[in-house]
Amino acid sequence: MNDRHIHDVVRILKKDLGAEKLPIVTALAEREADPFAILISTLLSLRTKDEVTAEATDRLFQLASTPQEMLVLSEKEIIRAIYPVGFYRNKARTIHETCRVLIERFDSRVPDTIEELLTLRAGGKTIAELQNDMLSKVGEKIEIRRFQVVEARDGVVSAYTHLGNKLGVLVELQGPPGAANGVGRDVAMQVAAMNPLVVSRDQIGKEIVARELEVYMAQAKNEGKPDHIVEKIAAGRLEKFYQEVCLLEQTYIKDGGKTVRDVLQEEAQKAGTPIAVRRYLRYHLGEDVK
Repeated sequence: MNDRHIHDVVRILKKDLGAEKLPIVTALAEREADPFAILISTLLSLRTKDEVTAEATDRLFQLASTPQEMLVLSEKEIIRAIYPVGFYRNKARTIHETCRVLIERFDSRVPDTIEELLTLRAGGKTIAELQNDMLSKVGEKIEIRRFQVVEARDGVVSAYTHLGNKLGVLVELQGPPGAANGVGRDVAMQVAAMNPLVVSRDQIGKEIVARELEVYMAQAKNEGKPDHIVEKIAAGRLEKFYQEVCLLEQTYIKDGGKTVRDVLQEEAQKAGTPIAVRRYLRYHLGEDVK
């Protein structure tokens, strides 16, 4: 089974079922390296507390750890493993059905279109059918506009949603598993609140830097500043620009006396291992898709 494919399934399930108040099992997603475990824990999390979901997932994966192995289990065996999650009988059937779809329809191939992903099933229905259900409830068309997979092979991915799931952030970190629930989620909140353009200043193109400097120098001259300090003033304003658009240089939203870089360094010292932001993904409902 192709890992990337399962990641796509997880992402689509979370995006669409989020409207049905499906809890995002960030603790499991950040701890587990196996994307199939993330998928199953997501299915189990509907109407279930996170700690119950985690325990049920652990019990189930002691019996089977792949779609092929899980399909061999009987529904009774799955029920015994996942009880007392909410709707455990329906979820046992859904797990069987999901494993069958993964094996038979997408065997070792990543669905590369939204149309293919809409055929996947969750909770006894396809994603397309769940969209239609939402249409009948809210009276507005519900559709998937875009998706992307964030996968950390030797790190963790942290998630944060805001504004009633209208704003979502994923952050890929280099760091230990424990970083995901702590500083990782805080960084994701930072991205949601402050909307940085890049992680660090070296990711800003030279042409952008040159344009900003030109603007700041023109401003200083227009303000009547002496020519011999115009360049220095422009350089200072460029530094403020970096502090606004570069994630690592932004003022930390939870402590105005620190930057995001300061917080990461402090957490790295506590953990005894480097912690760094590799990339982030920020989706805001209704924004233009470039």
